[in-house]
Amino acid sequence: MGQVSTVGLDLAKHVFQVHGADASGAVVLRRKLRRGQVLQFFATLPSCTVAMEACAGAHHWGREIGKLGHTVRLIAPAYVKPYVKRQKNDAADAEAICEAAQRPTMLRGRQEWGGAGRRGGVPHPRPAGPPAHPGHQRAARPSRRVRRQRQAGEFANGISRPLDPYTCAATASVSEPASLALIGSSLLGLSVARRRRKAE
Repeated sequence: MGQVSTVGLDLAKHVFQVHGADASGAVVLRRKLRRGQVLQFFATLPSCTVAMEACAGAHHWGREIGKLGHTVRLIAPAYVKPYVKRQKNDAADAEAICEAAQRPTMLRGRQEWGGAGRRGGVPHPRPAGPPAHPGHQRAARPSRRVRRQRQAGEFANGISRPLDPYTCAATASVSEPASLALIGSSLLGLSVARRRRKAE
């Protein structure tokens, strides 16, 4: 019987199931633990990899067990299910978790605590720098209806210069102050355009 290298822990409300295996995959221990016995058990266990199914409570237990020097891995339940060999119970689930954690092709997530070179329960720092979406800092863009009304007012008065999409102001020079004065008269511009179309 070798030393425990991987432990599968099936979480529950009151009774936890532990399944331990050595580096070759041979079963080393199977135990049931009450909630108050979990941390005492892992405090006496040599440093190893403890695997759990990812759930809301797994993050709490991962931090607490990681503080005891173990490397904690969270595995998605969908990756554990193929390794369940018989009917679903706590012992079978713990064995399947341990088996899945030993697979070399198992995806390694960022939810790991404890062990050498790992975060040890310390939250991952956020990188400093500009926000991920700098476009969110721009001014609010007018609605499509407002842009069309303003553009129709510009063209109705003989100004065919393009509009800035965020200010809806014509890109006119200072020598053309009439274009800036016509921005607020969008409804009037629409009526003028309709009259010209009827006259033609």
